[in-house]
Amino acid sequence: LCAPGTFDNAGICSACPAGTFQGLEGQFSCQTCPVGTFNSTAGNSTCQDCPAGRFQGQTGQTSCNACPAGRFQDQAGQSECQTCSAGRFSSTTAATSCNDCQPGTFQDIPGQSSCNTCQIGTFQDKAGQESCQACSVGQFSSSNGAASCSDCPAGRFQDLEGQASCNLCTPGRFQDQTGQSSCQTCGPGTFSSTAGANNCSTCSEGQFQDLTGQTSCSDCQPGTFANFTGSSSCTNCPAGSFQSSAGATNCLTCADGTTQPATGQTQCINGSACDILFGISKSGFESGLKPVTQ
Repeated sequence: LCAPGTFDNAGICSACPAGTFQGLEGQFSCQTCPVGTFNSTAGNSTCQDCPAGRFQGQTGQTSCNACPAGRFQDQAGQSECQTCSAGRFSSTTAATSCNDCQPGTFQDIPGQSSCNTCQIGTFQDKAGQESCQACSVGQFSSSNGAASCSDCPAGRFQDLEGQASCNLCTPGRFQDQTGQSSCQTCGPGTFSSTAGANNCSTCSEGQFQDLTGQTSCSDCQPGTFANFTGSSSCTNCPAGSFQSSAGATNCLTCADGTTQPATGQTQCINGSACDILFGISKSGFESGLKPVTQ
């Protein structure tokens, strides 16, 4: 009888050719290797399973095919490969598994050999994902492939999602915190003259600002003063004093022989002259005369 791996060929035992097998004695033919198996040499009694990472979809084959990039096979003896799912990839042939897309990348289509990079304004902090996320308001991503977004620094803001940069606070406004979606307005007594300020400056002595969101302060007018910083208004010079200059931090006392009965004045008057405020002479005023109506 012909041994296993051979067949009776007109009375002569011949080896089964590659791609076939015979597991029994005394047979007159060989069997074809089924799908998922192969036989690379003649005279075999069995066929071999295609190893993991390879496949064979046809019968009677002498070798197996490598799974192409984007596909894999983790079992032996298979007739086809499996497709890498979305969020994963396989960059080599004959892969036995797929790899997760790394943070900063994604893949939304199955069966791919690589992952896509998250674009500026987006990020992905997890592996194996099908998409990227947009940066939140108050944040930004200025480079491709970001695994996270950055907070807008102090002096800047971002009120939209998915942005590549932050905006500067405009003059008159400021932001002293990071990751913000808007800027704050400078209050009375303060100002901001440049864009991107992280705080407001206080008005100097002799100056004031009574409005919000301003880029500068104003000098106190003659007859007024401000003797502290951050003033929202100026104070009138009291009676008996004067100030002829703008931007003053104090008032001057009237000199001997002069007087000033009104507040907020720029000069003193001679004691013997007509009183500017009341329109009467000093002697008349001392005599008890009533003020002259202007």
